[in-house]
Amino acid sequence: MSRSLPPAPALARLLVMRQEAVVSAWAELVRQQPDTNYATLPLAEMLDTGRRSLAALAKAIDAGSLPLLDSYLHTIGPRRLQMGFSGGEIVEALLQTRAAALPSLLEGAPDLPAEQAVTLFDAYLHRAIGRFTTGYGELAAREVREQQQRTSLILEATQAAASALRLDEVLARIANTIAAAIHVPDCGIYLLDKGEGTLAPRFPTSAPDQHRLTAFLRHALDPLADPLIREAVECQRPVACSDVGRKPQVNHALAAELGVVAMLVLPLVANERVLGVAIAAAGEPHEFAAPEIELAWGIATSGALAVENVRLFEETRRRLAESQSLHRQVEQLAIVAERQRLSRDLHDSVAQSLYSLTLYAEAASGALADGEPATAAAHMGEVGAIARDLLGEMRLLIYNLRSPILDAEGLVGALQSRLDSVEAHAALQAELSAQGEDQLSPEVRQELYYIAQEALNNVIKHAHAARVRVRLRFGPMTLLEIDDDGLGFDLAAQARSGLGMQGMAERARRLRGALTIWSAPGQGTHIAVEVPV
Repeated sequence: MSRSLPPAPALARLLVMRQEAVVSAWAELVRQQPDTNYATLPLAEMLDTGRRSLAALAKAIDAGSLPLLDSYLHTIGPRRLQMGFSGGEIVEALLQTRAAALPSLLEGAPDLPAEQAVTLFDAYLHRAIGRFTTGYGELAAREVREQQQRTSLILEATQAAASALRLDEVLARIANTIAAAIHVPDCGIYLLDKGEGTLAPRFPTSAPDQHRLTAFLRHALDPLADPLIREAVECQRPVACSDVGRKPQVNHALAAELGVVAMLVLPLVANERVLGVAIAAAGEPHEFAAPEIELAWGIATSGALAVENVRLFEETRRRLAESQSLHRQVEQLAIVAERQRLSRDLHDSVAQSLYSLTLYAEAASGALADGEPATAAAHMGEVGAIARDLLGEMRLLIYNLRSPILDAEGLVGALQSRLDSVEAHAALQAELSAQGEDQLSPEVRQELYYIAQEALNNVIKHAHAARVRVRLRFGPMTLLEIDDDGLGFDLAAQARSGLGMQGMAERARRLRGALTIWSAPGQGTHIAVEVPV
């Protein structure tokens, strides 16, 4: 079969003439497909997409040149990928073009018989679908590789920052990693001075001359005076500006002195408190793309946790030097150790998933190269599933790095906060009930919270439950129970493979308590721990 198709100006004119009828019919057919993302798009956007798609196809048919479709495919492909559309879903929508156009094709035109119109249209449509499938698969594979690189960089930054116990070293790692990750020359770290209410300069990544370094260290920032910094601090989210010259309220004199034209303000947030900001800057206009902002934000968030860790460690050393309560110091050091353990877990837990992503992406690329789009689509489906699981795992582990405010709210308040998060992120119905008064020591309260947290992690990751109930009964013997209506499991088999049961048992033993776990396939799971006060 010839790899080229003849020009068909008469068919192109017919499609242009009947454009609105074809596009309207296509939009209606596509939106009726079950479980389609297209149903979430506004009708106006669907019609606009249909017009542009049909116009691109008509242009290719008129010239007899399929490469003319590439410009449109390269435009629509990244957008649909970002919106979560699968390749198969888009191919199905393209196939609906034939059903939508068929009435017009059968009417034909004076210089184009109906049978010839249908034959030519089918030939061009199927070639266009093949061209799109190849391009979309390559695009998806590239996106997976880039996401893998971003994730690896965040993990490396988290591990590196968490391993340091000197504030200046942590700040240097944060700033240098952000600047290198998004390819800007500078990133300055400012920490919040609670007494003054200002952001004090602490670390610049680079200073080509002494004048810029002196200017950086001399100027504290007022978070209320600069609109970009104020928005970042108050909303606790990144704020980008491609050209500060377009922002009248920015301190242009200071920006000029520091050589800043474009900037990305990243708040350093830990435990819902702003510790400071990292400002990534370039000396020329720069549009910060969404992946750049996401990557820098991930590094800044990990870095903020490391900053809080260092402050906690320094506070512990200070208190030890002052011979204050040794018991309290050991508790603080235990918190530091726990956070570092969770940081290591963040690295270890996703390594296998990242490796699987690489294998499937390479397999998909190989299938495309061999002309097997169906096999490639299957591999990319696996990539999507692994990526979603990986994202959930990362969010869960990052949440675990956040220190629960047990001293301020007690065990009941901390568990309610955790359950609220479970409901918001896992679509679970969560219920908490408590009897008696919380008179637990900080150590017992902390260990019981971690046992509950591990149990809830298992509910989210493995149980596929619709409901989870947590009950607390305070007294001489305090009882904590967690029940879910999920899939359950073979207790004997899972005792060997983990699910965190060994960790829960070890915590219960440290409290001189008893841990009971009951589960069976299809019958949910019951976990109870009883400890003496």
